[in-house]
Amino acid sequence: MARGRKTGGRKLGTPNKATVERAVLAERAAAEGRATGRPLAKEVLDDFMHIFAEMAASFRELGELDNFQRWALHAIECAKALAPYQSPKLSAVMVGAAVLDKIEVTGGLPDDQDGGLIDTAAAALEHASSSTPDLAKANVEGSR
Repeated sequence: MARGRKTGGRKLGTPNKATVERAVLAERAAAEGRATGRPLAKEVLDDFMHIFAEMAASFRELGELDNFQRWALHAIECAKALAPYQSPKLSAVMVGAAVLDKIEVTGGLPDDQDGGLIDTAAAALEHASSSTPDLAKANVEGSR
């Protein structure tokens, strides 16, 4: 190392030889699969999920609950494994901001000496509640 810092070598993010070889092998295997018409693993999983579900349904109609349960569990396991490939994961998202519905002023200056601050705050509150009527109404009703 020169002067206490790294000099030369591979730049950040450049793959090493092993990573490049793995990527080439993976691409080659995927191309072979596409060329030979072999289904992807998620497609095989989907096929077996449907087969197991059909088996479970047939045993249910026959009243064989033990066999029904066995095949239903297989179908459920396939569905669990397949779910990330077919449906996006849902996550909590905050929509909008909290609405201020009450301003309380205690003490302070008399109305003629406050410079209009209280009127400005009241107008801001009125504007906020009129722009989001559902939230303002819910907050007002909830505070009663």
